[in-house]
Amino acid sequence: MPAERARLENELRDALELQTATSEVLRLISDNPGDLTTVLDGLLDQAVRLSGADAASVSRIQGGYGTYLAGSHEVGKPFIGATWPLSESIGFGEAGGRNEVASVPDARHVRWPDALRGLPLVGSLLSVPLFIKEQHFGQLTLSRYDVNPFDEHEVRVLRAFADQAAVAIANAQLFTDLDESLAMQIATSEVLRLISANPGNVRAVFDGIIERAAALCGATGAAIVQYDNGIGTYLASLMDPGLVGQSFPAPVPYEDLPQRYVTDLRKVRRPDQSMIPDIRSTLTVDLRRVTICMGCSR
Repeated sequence: MPAERARLENELRDALELQTATSEVLRLISDNPGDLTTVLDGLLDQAVRLSGADAASVSRIQGGYGTYLAGSHEVGKPFIGATWPLSESIGFGEAGGRNEVASVPDARHVRWPDALRGLPLVGSLLSVPLFIKEQHFGQLTLSRYDVNPFDEHEVRVLRAFADQAAVAIANAQLFTDLDESLAMQIATSEVLRLISANPGNVRAVFDGIIERAAALCGATGAAIVQYDNGIGTYLASLMDPGLVGQSFPAPVPYEDLPQRYVTDLRKVRRPDQSMIPDIRSTLTVDLRRVTICMGCSR
């Protein structure tokens, strides 16, 4: 009886601590709408405290890539925003698209992506998938520096915080979507005013369009190119206005250009390097034989 009573008291204490911690996270979500960094930092601190872990992190999983969104303690801060192909890691994010916990009792064999090298070595690992509307989009992970596997209580703790992390990210996404929608409306209105104020001055309108397009997309540069019989002619260029009016052979057949997204343009053969700025990623949109191309040098 004394042992059973002690067990019940421990379970009650653990349940109350978890309830208090999750209530604190909900307050953070309510007090910081759209501020995902503050919410995730608070959530990870609570998860580490209740689970006895040494560190915790949240990663986004999308299109075969992982992105480090948040990490507990200062050691994880420099890695925020780091992106890596999921194929680079073995044993990390093993929960995949399944609604399961991935527990790695001895994580010393885990092969970490190059983008995360520099994080402390991990002895034991516990990871839970994050879902929004039944769609897997990320992982919440706990780690210990020594080999010390997580128990069932710590699994329950992680599941509870995973649900809240999903709510926080979905809430922040709503505010991001609203901000992006408003920014798009403002940019569209500015372009319409340009068209109205510059009748017949196509150059001024095109310059205004690519300037706003690059700003909205976070691109380093943008250009409008007209294609005719395999020859491209610059109608506008944000990175080098001196290119306007100059022509060059199209790097790929025109029919392959519309809505073409290239993540690493260094692998694309460009016939005249002097005519095409040094960019690594590009997105093109078809305008009926005229193409807007946005690029990024990162």
